[in-house]
Amino acid sequence: VAAIYGSLFRKAEDQMETQNKIRTKSSRLMDSQLEAFRGVTYMAGSDLDPARARKQSAFDKVRRFVSRGMQGTEVRLKTKIAELEMTHPGAPARAMVMKDKGKPENSRLFIRGETRSPGEMVPRQYIKIVDSKRRPYPATDSGRVRMAREIASESNPLTARVMVNRVWQHMFGNGIVRSPENFGATGQSPTHPELLDYLARDFQNNDWSVKTLIRKIATSRIYRSNSEFSTASFQVDPENHFIWRMESRRLEAEVLRDAILRISGDLDAARPRGSLVSEIGTALVRDGVLISTIGSSNPDIKTGLPTRRSGGRSRMNREGGMQQTASPTSPSMAKIDQPVSYRSVYLPVIRDNVTRSMEVFDFAESSMVVGVRETSNTPDQGLYFLNNQFVIQQADKMANRLIKEKSQVKDQIKLAFLLAFGRRANSTELRAAESFYRDFETSQSRFGLSSNVQKLSAVCQGILASAEFRFVN
Repeated sequence: VAAIYGSLFRKAEDQMETQNKIRTKSSRLMDSQLEAFRGVTYMAGSDLDPARARKQSAFDKVRRFVSRGMQGTEVRLKTKIAELEMTHPGAPARAMVMKDKGKPENSRLFIRGETRSPGEMVPRQYIKIVDSKRRPYPATDSGRVRMAREIASESNPLTARVMVNRVWQHMFGNGIVRSPENFGATGQSPTHPELLDYLARDFQNNDWSVKTLIRKIATSRIYRSNSEFSTASFQVDPENHFIWRMESRRLEAEVLRDAILRISGDLDAARPRGSLVSEIGTALVRDGVLISTIGSSNPDIKTGLPTRRSGGRSRMNREGGMQQTASPTSPSMAKIDQPVSYRSVYLPVIRDNVTRSMEVFDFAESSMVVGVRETSNTPDQGLYFLNNQFVIQQADKMANRLIKEKSQVKDQIKLAFLLAFGRRANSTELRAAESFYRDFETSQSRFGLSSNVQKLSAVCQGILASAEFRFVN
């Protein structure tokens, strides 16, 4: 049987090669029976277009007949090839860019955002409600570049105002306009409109340099003011609209996690080569666990539950990624909340499955545009610093760092205060920390840690859990 099929394949290819010599870009064989055979076998059940078959690789043509495990192996190998093409020493620098289609087209308005409910055709032009006299963009281009230039034009002050307001909000806790996502009639008015206009114009004049804008604000007198409370000022301006003091504010979730890694000496500032999602590939999410669906024929994959065969055993590799046990009949799995040490900006965000360190400290809803994050102060946050494994591990690493840098307990505690708070410990704090260190009872269950490390780790954990570490004054 194999020999018969082989001869038919060879005959079909020879005939197509002969036809292409006579007539270029020939898509079908003149022999109708051989063409039908060629279409069915090559296209493996798709639209039977032999022209597409010629563009496919040999593996694509037999994909239907190989196991799911083999298909998964192919995907992983292609991913590795693409990664090598991007990262090898001779690879050119790359950047993601937009490119216009050869023949741009107008889009339809989708009713209520549903792609299955297309409405009327919308011409490509500037926002009509802003300027109704504008004509549609030329049919020769998509209009994206024209739109971008108009948004960032010097004659459009709104873009610069919005950006300046966002930077001000990140530095002061509140924006000059306290509704950063709404500068319209229903939003709040700026507390200092002249200041907003001045900074926006200066931002434009400095080639839209964010670094220059931050430097200008950070070197101002108002940014360097303290957080001391004044009864007289509070009676006049209880909400601090006129910034008579710098308000105390809690660190954002990402900054808090990065600060813990920084003072423990465990922060890896390098960008990881890829996210956890790219390592696993197409996956389901169940209870904070990514379960790969690539190459899996296991019926339990539908429920997203670990199977006895897969076992879920895994270990961390040197890059902070996850190595999973996998086979053609069991999915690869990895927890989303992993003890990695790179910056929080590189953590995976998968809809409702953010890491615990982000969730408990009011991480923004990832499926929405959030201008101002909520700020809460809950018992969960205190319990996180006492019980979370990430905090305990970082406290251990901080203790080991202090022991390496200082030999005396007193000096170690002084350094801990300096690292965490940016100030020296006063005499009362120093006595309390030394007393806690002496009285702390070590545990035999913490295998591999000396009593000195355990005691100093407990001191470090208490410092990390303090309000002074979590809040900027």
